[in-house]
Amino acid sequence: MNSILLVALFLLVGFVAGTGSGLIGIGGGIIYIPALLFLLPLLGVSDNNVVLTAITTSLFTAMFSSGTAFYNHLKLKNVRIKKAALFVLGSIVMSTIIPHFVVKMNPVIPKIVLLIVLIAAFIKVAFTKNENMEAKYLLKEYYLILFGLFVGTLSALSGIGGGLVVIPVLITFFGVEFKYAIGTSTMVVFITILSSSFSYWIISGSENGLFGFINLFAAIPMIVGAIIGAIYGTKIGQKFSTSTIKVIFSVILIFVIIKLIFEI
Repeated sequence: MNSILLVALFLLVGFVAGTGSGLIGIGGGIIYIPALLFLLPLLGVSDNNVVLTAITTSLFTAMFSSGTAFYNHLKLKNVRIKKAALFVLGSIVMSTIIPHFVVKMNPVIPKIVLLIVLIAAFIKVAFTKNENMEAKYLLKEYYLILFGLFVGTLSALSGIGGGLVVIPVLITFFGVEFKYAIGTSTMVVFITILSSSFSYWIISGSENGLFGFINLFAAIPMIVGAIIGAIYGTKIGQKFSTSTIKVIFSVILIFVIIKLIFEI
């Protein structure tokens, strides 16, 4: 495929993922990963390395989209700092440890983990009729650390930031309103992704060059698109109703779930 066309495609992928980051508080991995699994082989990435390359490139790119979204939501005062910090305490631990195992893992396993989580998230979001998705089981805030352990594991295994888990958890178990759950998720996702990316870089950097398994030809245009998209997504998110955002969230989940099922 023509190099210019590939760059354009990566820019588009980044913009779409960045928009999702700003709009619904995700890291963008649910967009990056399927796109990278399809496009990386066109860049000559071998089948043996494509999953790991997709995960590391997704995490690296998502640092920029989630970081931009976090900054914008922070300015809008949509971030619950204390809750995010407790979440991050758990996520950093696992996102630092798990990459040491992923590099030796069967590439199908991260896909299966991601598929299970996406199906669970879709059921929660799509079939909750209450527009505000009010909390049913309020827990003490320190339980956020335990949920953070899972989010960190998920991020390292699948290459996503964990926003698909963070948002339903904050709403269902801690009584956070939808828009504040989205804003708080951007902080959790950004720091978790930063930790996972650093761990993968430490593991693979010395053997695979300065950037390890990160594919810069894909990452750089995606980063440019992601930053623009995150700014745009945050702005339009302030204009959409909760029900509209839920529909967008659900449609994205359906698309990714179907694609993963055919890949496994």
